[in-house]
Amino acid sequence: MQHLSLKTLVYDYPFWNDMYEQSKNGEEFVMLKEKFFWIEKEFQAEDFVSRKEYEKSHKNLISFLEQKVGTPMMPEEKVMFAVEFSQLFKAVYGARNVDKSQDQVYGLNIIKKCLDEQNLPFTVINNKNQWTVEKIEK
Repeated sequence: MQHLSLKTLVYDYPFWNDMYEQSKNGEEFVMLKEKFFWIEKEFQAEDFVSRKEYEKSHKNLISFLEQKVGTPMMPEEKVMFAVEFSQLFKAVYGARNVDKSQDQVYGLNIIKKCLDEQNLPFTVINNKNQWTVEKIEK
């Protein structure tokens, strides 16, 4: 294995400093773009969720769940909840590997599993014919 010398590190400093400056100035995916360039591929930023989009989507999911805490949902509301939860969850975490399609609407068991797997402090309780979102301590 070849060891990097101090001379090599000093020589590469302008390159890495430029990467740092681009990132600091708000450029996204600086290193990924460079790595794609190394393998002669074109980086497609739209294929990746930016940190800002992730944070916004995560905030929307948490807000949605917090609005539903303690409010019983009747059958027709359960369907709307499942559709909206599925869309918001996928916007944050993407489709699960076991999902059959991108448009799959999650049922109660999958919703509970999603909340648990992502360590979100919520659960959905099935009480007779209605669902209720509850906040839990994690």
